Amino acid sequence: MFGVLMGYWVGRAKMESKPGYNWIGLGSAVLFHGLYDLFLLSEYIPGQFFGAIISLVVCLVLARFAIRIHGRYQFPSIDELKELS
Repeated sequence: MFGVLMGYWVGRAKMESKPGYNWIGLGSAVLFHGLYDLFLLSEYIPGQFFGAIISLVVCLVLARFAIRIHGRYQFPSIDELKELS
C-alpha cells in the first residue's frame, strides 16, 4: 500500500510534467512506512499495535482515494499514441 501512494504521485508527476510530485510520492511512502515500522519494531509502548493498525488503515484509505482519482483520467490507447507519432 505504501508503494501505491508513491506510484500514484510518481505517475502523476510524469503525466503532468511536475517533478515536485515525485517528492510528494517518496515522502508519503517514507512517512507511512516509517510510522508503521516505528510502532511495530520499537520497544514495548502501550497501544503500539493500534498505532501500526491506524497508520496502515490511513494509508489504505489514501491508496483507495488515489486509485479512484486515477480511474477518472482518460489515457490514450497504444493505437492512438502510434497515430500521433
